[in-house]
Amino acid sequence: IYECTPLTGANDEIVRILRSLYESSTFPDYTNINIFLFASPNIDLFFQRWQGSRNGIYKDMASMRVEHYRRNNPDSLFPDSMFRARNFRLIVSIKTSGGKNPNETRNNLRIFKEELLSIKSILQSAFMHPRTMEPQALIQLLYELFNPNHDPEDVPIYSTQDEIRKQIIMPDNLIQVDKNKLIIDGHTVQSLTVKTYPDYTALWDMAFMIGDTVQNDRQVFSPFVISLSTTILAEKDRKSLEM
Repeated sequence: IYECTPLTGANDEIVRILRSLYESSTFPDYTNINIFLFASPNIDLFFQRWQGSRNGIYKDMASMRVEHYRRNNPDSLFPDSMFRARNFRLIVSIKTSGGKNPNETRNNLRIFKEELLSIKSILQSAFMHPRTMEPQALIQLLYELFNPNHDPEDVPIYSTQDEIRKQIIMPDNLIQVDKNKLIIDGHTVQSLTVKTYPDYTALWDMAFMIGDTVQNDRQVFSPFVISLSTTILAEKDRKSLEM
């Protein structure tokens, strides 16, 4: 799992580099590559790092700016338009299958480890600065997602004795499953899927998928997740789809 810096723009060269994530890989069959973008309302961590790098009068000025964001961000930063700051977190994860026997499993793991280095190099070439996500950082992210009404600073400490999935849901968190939505910790969650895909789209058009600073009707007022999951099929499965 890599946490990356989201791209604020992209040209044809960046597109060419990122296409190689899928076109040049030799991952074992049924390897899954997931791209996960979370527009987090928790901006405190970002501001702590930014404010902590300043000294003297600049630190005082930064403190006033941070207080302005904290005070107004839950509603809107500007009185005449709906505008909220978000901490965009981009996660790239790769998962592979085992094998039909121990020898195949060992071979798949060897190939997988080699390809992971290639994936990291590709992300670095695209200026996404991948960092390996440690278990505690993953728990912090998942805790915020699944416990939106809890203090984001009150994150459990990672335990090697339990699976991570057992360490991210608070005991008093109620999850309700309805026909068209989930209610998680008092917040309504809805899933949207793509109805139709365009014949062609440019990577730089993704900026309009996460809001618009000019047009209020294109802004996304709630925290949201955009996820793209791709599975590398075996050759026999690819051929059956082409038929």
